[in-house]
Amino acid sequence: MEPCDIPVRSWVRILFGTFKNNITYVLSVKDSSVETLVVRQSLPYYSDTHSPMDGRSLFDVELAREHGFEVTLSTNDQGHPVAVGDRSEYHFGCSRISFPKKWVKVAGVPSPDEVTWFAVASVDPSLVDRTLTRFSTRWWQEGDTGRICSGEFASQLARIVAMDLQCESVTVHVLTDSSSDDLGSLEISVHDFKLEFPIGASIKVIAGLDCGFQGMVISRRDDMFLLQGSDQQVEVPGIFLASYISPTTYASRADDQVRYDPLANENRLQPGDLVRVISGPHKDLCGTLHYYSGRELLVTPSVIQPKSTADLGDKGKSKAEEPDVTRGDSDVHEDSDLIQISVCMDDAIVIPPNTLQFSKERGYDVTVGDRVRVAHGPAVGVEGPVRTVDTIARRLTVLSEDGPWVSVRTHCFHTTLMTF
Repeated sequence: MEPCDIPVRSWVRILFGTFKNNITYVLSVKDSSVETLVVRQSLPYYSDTHSPMDGRSLFDVELAREHGFEVTLSTNDQGHPVAVGDRSEYHFGCSRISFPKKWVKVAGVPSPDEVTWFAVASVDPSLVDRTLTRFSTRWWQEGDTGRICSGEFASQLARIVAMDLQCESVTVHVLTDSSSDDLGSLEISVHDFKLEFPIGASIKVIAGLDCGFQGMVISRRDDMFLLQGSDQQVEVPGIFLASYISPTTYASRADDQVRYDPLANENRLQPGDLVRVISGPHKDLCGTLHYYSGRELLVTPSVIQPKSTADLGDKGKSKAEEPDVTRGDSDVHEDSDLIQISVCMDDAIVIPPNTLQFSKERGYDVTVGDRVRVAHGPAVGVEGPVRTVDTIARRLTVLSEDGPWVSVRTHCFHTTLMTF
C-alpha cells in the first residue's frame, strides 16, 4: 500500500525515529503527513524509577496537575475531551503526533499486545474488536464451537464446518437442542461469530503476558477465563485463547529434522516460536516470532544461538566458535536499536525447541552459571544465568535480565547456551 493510500481509522507502524516499530492509530491524513495517536513510552510527570512496568501509560490529567503541570481541557469536533499540557495534545490519554507519510506503513493485523492500550483508552472500540478477531481467527479450526452474534440466529450455538479467512467468513452448522430439528449451515462473517471455551476445554494462550501457556478452563467470569496449567493458574481474556493443538513431535535424529519444514503449513505457526532466517537480507538471524500476517513474519531478534541441524552431535565446539545469531548478510546486531524485523515466510524456518535433557548418571545437562532461556509457560522469554539446579523438584532458579530470581520447571528451558 502506497503512503497516499493510508486510510483514516486504521493502524500504522512507525518505521523511523523515537517511536520506531510502535503501532499508532490514524486520526487524519494530509498531503505529506499523517496525524496519529501514540501511547507514549514516557510521560512528563513520571521519573525513570516510577514509570509503569511496561514503559507505557495513558496521560492522566489529575496526576499531571498533582506534579505541577498546567493542563487545559477542551473538546474536539466529535465532542471527545482533549487535554493540552507540556506542549503536547492528548486524546483519550494518547499523544497526538504527526509523522511524515514515508515514516509509516499500514499494519495488516497488529497483535493484541500492540493494541491493548488503545482498548483501555476506548480508542475506536469497533476497530479494536475487529483487529482482535482478525488476529485470533488464524487459530480457529473446523469443529470449534461458538455463538452467532447477529442476524436471525443471534446467540445461537454453532460449529465451524469450513473457513475462508481471506474473505473473513466461516461456514457454521447451527446447533439445536432437538436432534430432529436441523437448521443446516450458513456462511457468516468472522466478526459475527465468537468462539466458546467451555469448562474443561484444553486451550493455549496466543497473546498477552501469558502467551504460550497451555491448560484447561476451570472457570469463567464475563470474558475472563481461569486456566489451570501443570503447576499454576492464570486468568486470561477470551480473545487471547485458542483451542489447544498438540505440538508437533520432532524426531531426534538430525536427518529427520533436516527434512522437516515447519513453515510448510503456516497454520502451525504460533507466537513465541523460535525462528531462523535461512535466506534473504537477514540470513542467519534468529529470533522469536512476534506475529504474522499473510506471508510476512515479524520477528524479535534473539541473542540465543539454537542448535542447527548441522551442529547436532558436534559436542566439542566451544562457545567462542559458535556463530552469533545476529551475524549474516544483514546489518542487524545485538546492540542495534531494531526491536523487530519483517521477514518473508519463505525465508524462515521454525527451530524445534531443544529442552533440557535428563539422565540417571548425570542429571540435567545444565550447570550453575549457564545462561538459559525459558521456552514455554508464563515466564517465556526470560533469559539469564542459572543459580541453582533442583533435580528432585525438577526446577531451576534463574536470574532474569530485569533482576529478580525466578523458579521455573526444567522442561520449560532451551538447552542451548546464550552467546556473547
